[in-house]
Amino acid sequence: MGQKFVIINTEAFSKSGLKAQKQVTEQDLPLLVQSFLSACPDPFIVLDESSRIKTNTPVAENKKSTRTRCIKLLSKYGERMALTGTLTSKSPLNMVDQYQYLDKGAFPEGMFALAEKYCIMMTLRTQRGARVLLPEHSGKEDRNSWHGIRGRLSRAYAVGGMARLSLSMGSVSRELGISMENLWWIICHKKYKPFKDISPLMKRYAYCTEIVSREDAFDTTLEKYIEHPIVRKVKLSEEAKKLYAQLVTLGFTDNLVLGKSAALELGQRLMDVCNGFEPISSCLSCEEEGRGDNILHNLCPLHAQCKKPKATYEPLKSNPKLEAVMELVEEIDPEEHQIVIWSCRTNFMELLAETLNEAGIATCCFSGQQNDKQKKDAREGFMEGRYRICIANQQSAAYGVNFMKNCDYTIYACSNSSVEYDYQSRRRFLRGVTTRMKYAYRIYVEGSVEERIYSSLDLGDDLISETNSKDIFELKEDL
Repeated sequence: MGQKFVIINTEAFSKSGLKAQKQVTEQDLPLLVQSFLSACPDPFIVLDESSRIKTNTPVAENKKSTRTRCIKLLSKYGERMALTGTLTSKSPLNMVDQYQYLDKGAFPEGMFALAEKYCIMMTLRTQRGARVLLPEHSGKEDRNSWHGIRGRLSRAYAVGGMARLSLSMGSVSRELGISMENLWWIICHKKYKPFKDISPLMKRYAYCTEIVSREDAFDTTLEKYIEHPIVRKVKLSEEAKKLYAQLVTLGFTDNLVLGKSAALELGQRLMDVCNGFEPISSCLSCEEEGRGDNILHNLCPLHAQCKKPKATYEPLKSNPKLEAVMELVEEIDPEEHQIVIWSCRTNFMELLAETLNEAGIATCCFSGQQNDKQKKDAREGFMEGRYRICIANQQSAAYGVNFMKNCDYTIYACSNSSVEYDYQSRRRFLRGVTTRMKYAYRIYVEGSVEERIYSSLDLGDDLISETNSKDIFELKEDL
């Protein structure tokens, strides 16, 4: 009969209407998969990019994504393989679903027990005692966070030595539900390190894990700046500082009020300010007489009835980040070297493209905004050298593209908090043997939300590099 193959996108397992079901069954698998399993009940299944079924925080099985739950149903069929470069990036708990896909009986103790053992967890008294990962910062007072707790304990020791420190630790332990052992961990680590040594966790499943890193195959000394990007910080203009402070302190400015998901929207609006824009609430259907500006002001009588409010963006008078990007581009010299610039915000991508083209630098874009023909032109034009700069969105270009492999310079002008997008996007430049020095730069506003984002990305990099070390899996004679 010969060999039979089925190639199917993981998105096909995200069947709608299953989120509310407590359990999923084989009948919920894609029809193509059901048919294949019926004809070939003992298949060899390969799950590429298994990081797509990760879960970051402890949660009941029926609360996980539909895609994760359905793909894990395949654990009872045939032989399985999972491929990923980012086994853990947000939490040690990332391992659970990926290994349970390989072995249904993996991690029988459950995610909640694993979180208590390998993560620094705290109790939220205001949310019925929910246990959550201790954050790096916790707002204005910053008491109930990693740095807040370290500050409280440091002050206690400075005032009364070990006796006062012990009293303070007991108080914090009772207040936040953090064990004394974990408090000592916080004291001993000035840098935010909410995950404890996970080597024992990795060793449990060494029998079914094979790690192959670039260091095993190539000399990676020319890639050190891809692994550890060069940082260039800029400062906000006075105009931008005022808007930034208003959004953080008040939740609104003269021209914008944060919506229902204020906490989520705040980060995006602050990024826009860092990128040199004032976000403005506009109304697409405001028909009030004499209102030709289409701006939805707080006093607009149609505010309550507005059906199509959206945010538009007005460029600020000064844009230090744009200036820093252009200075770096000039320093690199696009006539000699091609450059990829990453931006997760569409408005900043458009501003960069317009500014670069006005400067006479042939530029293309690769994001979700282009059609297939435009993307093909961007890929081919960049590989041929017609385009000297490509402005890309990490979500669209972080996976599966190879046209950047001969490029030696990349600039991160605006990033979100996805460790996978950040990590994978930097690997677009590492295809085969590296024969020239490669450079990555991060440009961000000092002290802003962007600095927090990059701090989070670095923490994820630490997790990835820790799990991608072969010696973790080597059998030690004294075990």
